[in-house]
Amino acid sequence: MVYHICGAFTLLLLILLTVMFLSRRVKARKKRLENRLRDKMKEAAKGKADMEGLIKYAGIVQHAILPAEGRLAYAMPNSFILNMPRDSVSGYYYWIGINGDRFLIAVGDCTGHDVGSAMTTLMGSSFLDEAFYRRSDISASEILNELKERLAAVDKSDEHAETMDIGLLSIDRSNNSVGFSGAGAQCFRVRQLDENEMLAWESGKLKTGEGTQTDGKYLIETIPGDRFPLGVQPGLGQELTLQEWDLEKETSYYLFTDGYSDQFNGNTGRKFMKRNFRNLILGIQNYPMAKQKEMLEERLMTWRGSASQTDDILVIGFKIE
Repeated sequence: MVYHICGAFTLLLLILLTVMFLSRRVKARKKRLENRLRDKMKEAAKGKADMEGLIKYAGIVQHAILPAEGRLAYAMPNSFILNMPRDSVSGYYYWIGINGDRFLIAVGDCTGHDVGSAMTTLMGSSFLDEAFYRRSDISASEILNELKERLAAVDKSDEHAETMDIGLLSIDRSNNSVGFSGAGAQCFRVRQLDENEMLAWESGKLKTGEGTQTDGKYLIETIPGDRFPLGVQPGLGQELTLQEWDLEKETSYYLFTDGYSDQFNGNTGRKFMKRNFRNLILGIQNYPMAKQKEMLEERLMTWRGSASQTDDILVIGFKIE
């Protein structure tokens, strides 16, 4: 009996020691895992901080390279720039070139909203500067064709590289001409109806084309660009086209990204849409450009309500005087 009791006690002791040993191993392993997890969290926090710092720096650089609003006002005193980025870095930019009687302005919009997009916008501004100031008589389409080739050369090793929508307007007072070229972008031209057009509108006989609207006093026309954006694959073998017409006083022009028309309503969840944007531009033509900017901001805030901003917003307007 004593033998059995001693055996059972020995077995119980062995089990207890084994449990204690395994428990210590489990605790030690848990401690190692906790330490590794803590180290990983520190690394992740540092990486996040580094990334946030990079994004902040990219935003500062991107903002610094944009032309000052005074540069537009110098060329076109009756003008505005509505600039509302969604984040600290954005995928859009605007560019202004002035040389004597020539004034060029472009609005570009890249695919994304991250650091890569910001770098693409910086390259776009740099390439536009280089093309325009190397040859001041270069046309809007020639500039964009050169930009297309430069961007394709930079991104040729990356089939997933970002694309860019861009519209470029050229105003030349020396020969009273306007030129527009666009890659996946368009612009608005607004003018007053002449007497015959007013009479035709009043009688219901005024015919307007696609993308054209009138309120009986002003006419807004959508000037389309080519349908493909700039990039490695889209429109790789196609040349961008140029549209030209006479420069006329009291005519207004607007360049923009899709950001304004793509904003959602906080109550209905519906987008503002391009047609409503066009109607809004048409409806504020009795006001100077500075007031138009205020009205565009107010309408946007009313439309969005509680909805957050979903995209970068850029609208530039000016009037030929």
